[in-house]
Amino acid sequence: MYLIDDSWLTADNFNLCTKNVIDTIWLLDKVVFVIHPEKSVLLPTQIITFLGFVVNFILMQVSLTPETVLKLGHACENLLATLSPSIRMVAQVLGLMTASFPAVMYGPLHHTFLEMDKTHALKLHKGNFDKTMGSSKEAIIDLKWWVTNLPTAYNLINHGDPQVTMTTDASLIGWGCCIATVTSGGNWSPDEAQHDINY
Repeated sequence: MYLIDDSWLTADNFNLCTKNVIDTIWLLDKVVFVIHPEKSVLLPTQIITFLGFVVNFILMQVSLTPETVLKLGHACENLLATLSPSIRMVAQVLGLMTASFPAVMYGPLHHTFLEMDKTHALKLHKGNFDKTMGSSKEAIIDLKWWVTNLPTAYNLINHGDPQVTMTTDASLIGWGCCIATVTSGGNWSPDEAQHDINY
């Protein structure tokens, strides 16, 4: 038995998309695949929930489903309200955040401090996720950002071509960066050198 879980069919207009769907069903039927109409969206649409995200081709945006917004929002609020959460609770919230990144444009900028707090707590407690931990003021600010911005969060399907490209690198000795022909870099100070290069 062979399975195809998800297929995404597109075309330039409604009629071509309809033809694409008909041709695809005909082909899959010809090679003895079973089509499940009740699990399929066979009528072309410009707004669809796909793989847990709402994809809107009218606005050219991806957003979270209302259920996901509520789930992640409540998780962030509960974490904010818990004075000493378990490391596991923090890890679960971070997992929900990371899963939402395709639909939350600035989400990746607002989880790093919580991630660093979690990593530090795991080192301190030798990997025991059931131990409790505190949250830095930066992590709390990020959690509040999620609570405030989740209801209107979205991401663009296409951000266009970049206007500026900067390349960077870091090693145990120092760092460097380059924009076009302009370069900069240097060695770490003795204090900076004590930290991981991602610090």
